[in-house]
Order: sequence, then structure tokens, then C-alpha cells
Amino acid sequence: MKKSGQQASSLRIILAILIVLIFLGSIVEFYFAKQYITDAAIKYNQSTAATNSTSYRSAAKKLQNDITQYQPVADKAATVFVSSQDYQNKMIGDLKKYAANDNITISNYTFDKTAASVNVVIANPVKFTNLIKFIKEIETNTPKMQLNGIDISSVQNNNGYVTVKPLTIKAYTK
Repeated sequence: MKKSGQQASSLRIILAILIVLIFLGSIVEFYFAKQYITDAAIKYNQSTAATNSTSYRSAAKKLQNDITQYQPVADKAATVFVSSQDYQNKMIGDLKKYAANDNITISNYTFDKTAASVNVVIANPVKFTNLIKFIKEIETNTPKMQLNGIDISSVQNNNGYVTVKPLTIKAYTK
């Protein structure tokens, strides 16, 4: 019987050692698994940061290219309207230039500040074709000006010439 008692106590000792070894193995395995997951997370964060950085750089570069590409359009849009403080000087300068180009003499300007418009008196008679060119230049001007109305009558015994009553020209202001 003694023999079976020793065998049971030996088995208990072996079992206790196995339980301790399994417990220690679990701790070591947990440590290595934690280290592997930490390394994988660091690698993932680095690759995500690099991807985000690259995509942010490419988006910023695209925006910069768009700004450069559309800058002429923005500049043109800014010139469509003249400031309400400067419209008189701008209108006089443009009208004088167009009148000189088309052989028209402007004898007087009268500004209406509330309507941002000017009444222009043209020396009569004026050649009809020159008047048409003058009106076209006014209508296609930048900043925008618009002729509000015109009263024309033909000149007797003078083909191609007309008399014009004062023109009212409106400026589009900011």
C-alpha cells in the first residue's frame, strides 16, 4: 500500500507543477501577445498618418492649383462693379476715352449720386455710325455701365448725322 500512497503524492506534485507551468506559460503568452498588438497598432498609426498626410498635401495642392487657375475669373468678377466712391472718376475717364476713339465731343457731365448715374451732353450733330460705336463701348464697358435711354433725331440735309438729347448712363456700383 505504501507504493500506491507514494504514487498519489507524486501525481499531486506533478499536477501542482503542471498547473504552475501552465499559469507561467499563460503570463508569458499574454506578454508576447500584448507586445505584438502594440507593435501592430504603432505600425497602423504610422501608415495612417502617412496616408492622411499625403492626401492632405494632395488636396492642398489641388486647391492651390484651382485658385491659380480661376484667379483671372475672380479678377474679372471684381472689376464688373465699381465702388460707389470712385464711380464718377471711372465713368468720366471711360466716357472720355470712348468719345475720343469715336470722334464724339462731350460738352457736359451731370451726376446723380442717388442713382449712380450721369447725364452726358454730346455736341450735336454727331455722325450716326460714331454714335453707335460709342454706345456699344458704353454697354460693353467693365465696370458695367448701361445706357438708360436715348432720344435721336436726324439732321435735315446732312446724311449720316443725327442730334442726340442728353444720355443717361447708369453705373453698377458695389
